[in-house]
This record gives sequence, C-alpha cells and structure tokens, in this order.
Amino acid sequence: MAMHEMQNPPVVAISETGSLWWNRRFRAWIPQALLILLVGAVVWFFAYNASLNISRQKLSFGLDFLSREAGFGIGETFIDYSSQSSFARAFLTGLVNTIVVSAYALVLATVIGFAVGIGSLSTNQAFRRVCLTYVALFRNVPLLLQLYLWYSIATGLLPTPAEAWGAFGVQISRVGVFLPMLHLQPTALSTVAGLVAAIAVGFAVWRYVFDRRAGVVAFLAILAAAMLAGTIALVGAGGAFFELPVWQKFRFNGGIKFSPEFSALLVGLSIYSGSFIAEIVRTGILAVKKGQKEAAQALGLSPGQTMRYIVIPQASRVIIPPLTSQYLNLVKNSSLGVAIGYPDLVSIGNTTLNITGRAIECVTIMMAVYLSLSLAISAAMNVYNKKMALRTR
Repeated sequence: MAMHEMQNPPVVAISETGSLWWNRRFRAWIPQALLILLVGAVVWFFAYNASLNISRQKLSFGLDFLSREAGFGIGETFIDYSSQSSFARAFLTGLVNTIVVSAYALVLATVIGFAVGIGSLSTNQAFRRVCLTYVALFRNVPLLLQLYLWYSIATGLLPTPAEAWGAFGVQISRVGVFLPMLHLQPTALSTVAGLVAAIAVGFAVWRYVFDRRAGVVAFLAILAAAMLAGTIALVGAGGAFFELPVWQKFRFNGGIKFSPEFSALLVGLSIYSGSFIAEIVRTGILAVKKGQKEAAQALGLSPGQTMRYIVIPQASRVIIPPLTSQYLNLVKNSSLGVAIGYPDLVSIGNTTLNITGRAIECVTIMMAVYLSLSLAISAAMNVYNKKMALRTR
C-alpha cells in the first residue's frame, strides 16, 4: 500500500495565479509592465512638479501665445514672414528652414558618401588614399568646429560683393551665394506639363522596353538634354525668363540668395555626414562575397557594370539600415546651425522662449517637431528597405 502511494503521488491543484506564473509569455510581460509603470511615474512626477511651480509663480501655461504677434524679424525665410506675423508662423518658418537645409544636405551627403565610399576601394592608390584621408579627417573632427571653419571662410575669405566671383549667372561673395531664378509665365504651364509627361513616357519606354544595362547612361544623358532643350525652348518662346542677380546700389538684386549661414551649414552637414556615409558604403561593398564580382567578370561585365548591377544592389541591403541612422543624425545635427546664426527651428524657438517665457511649451514643440521628422524619415527608409529586401519563397 505504501509502495502504491509512492508511485502515484496525490495531484495538487494549481491555482490560476500559479498557472499564470509558469506561463512564459506572462513572465516576459512583467519587466515591460514594470518599466512602463516606472516611466509613467517619472513623467507624472515631473508634470506635477512643473504644474506646482507654475501655479506657485503665477505663470500661465498653454499654447495660446502662438496666435500673438511675434514682433521679431527672421533674416532668411523660404515662406512669407514679417515681424507682424504670429509666433505660430515663426515656428513654421523655422521648420521650413530646417527642412530645406536638411533636404539639400541629405542629397549632397548621399552623393559624396557613395562617391567617396566607392573611391576608397579604387585600384588607383592615389585616389584611394585621398578618399580614406577625407573620411578619417572629417569624421573625427566635431561638426561644430567644422561649421565655425566654413562660416569663417564664407564671411572672411570670400571676396566682397563688388568683387564677387561670377560665372553663368552665379555670384559668390561673403554676403552669400546668388543663383539665377527661372520665372514661368502663365502661358508656359501647359508646355511644362507636356514636357513632364514626355519625360515620364520616355522613362517608362526605357524601363520596360529597352535593355536597362546598356541604356542607363544614355537615358540619363538624353533626359538631361531634353530638360535643357525644354528650358531653352521655354526661354526662347518667351514663356519663361531667367532673373540674374545684379550688383546695384551696394547689394545684389534678383535671383535666389543663400546666406553665408545657410551655405556654411549646408557644406558642413554635407561633408561631415558624407564621411560617415562613405564608411557605411565601403563596409557594405566589402560585405558582398568576392565570388559575385568574379562571376560578373567571367560574364564579361566591366568594373563599372559589376559595381552598378551586381555589387551595389546586394550591398544596399547592408547599407540601408545604418544609412537611416545617418539621415536621422543629419536632421538633428542641423540644429547646430544656431551656433552660426542660421534661423532654424531651434534658433526661432529660443527667441520665442526668451520673449514669451513659455519654456515648457517651446521646448515641447521643438521636441515634437524633431520627433515627427525622425519618425517620417524612419518610415520612408523602412519602406525602401523592405522594397530592397531579398525575397525568398
């Protein structure tokens, strides 16, 4: 009887709480729940502390100040703004300034990064050393120091406006860079629409009919020639005209102006971020197996075709994730433009803060804007990354 009881021990009922404790998914959620509670407690503490101090000092809190008149000017704007505009308009102006310089810098940094990254693997030893030196130099010098350097060059070493460097309507001086501006007449809109449609049809024909491997360079050349011919035709027919910058009465009139602050920030962001992108590209290319290149050479592809059709498409799967991080860093680094006087979002936010005294609101707006920009870039790059991902059955 005793032996029978030892072989068949009594079954002990497990409570519902005990069964949950032995559930792996439940136990995995416990640290996350504790972390959420901790973060919520910290946020509540700071919010309560801020609310208490605001009421104690009899300060107002809210976003009602955004509708008031700003009362200050902004030196460089890409949208209409005056000192009579509201604080909300001022924030919008700063946001547009940030987006414009970041967009230009993203394109330039990408071009520089890919060119230098591929060049650092060149068989030409001199060119390879130049590329590697560029990466080592600009990647290890703080961006703020580089911005000071480029701003000093833009405002101190460039010629005076009366002696500006000029070519093809472009004027470069210490007061800024001036470019010709293309003005379209109302009658030219239909012509422009037809030109865009023709380019789109040409691209579709090239994409789906002709051999892309043999025609990509030719297509780009034809596309550039078509755009140039279309522009010349518009100008010749009177449907458009170029407004050239002209030095008159101690200043340049006409054209598009980029201030020294914008130019220095654009150059600094592009060169600094380009050095990081170059290293990412170089690492991505090295990640492609050597046999892929040898197979391409065995098929008779040139080194340029091998890089364009074999190596880069495979390396892009390694390049895109860290490239996304660099794009995010570039947008956030644009806030350093406040150090050289560029009126970006941070600069205008600080000015608004000093005038209104609404520190919490202004800082929250700036944080929300940069967070939104980062999430938008991340989402776009994630979509592109999924498109480039290797599809398997």
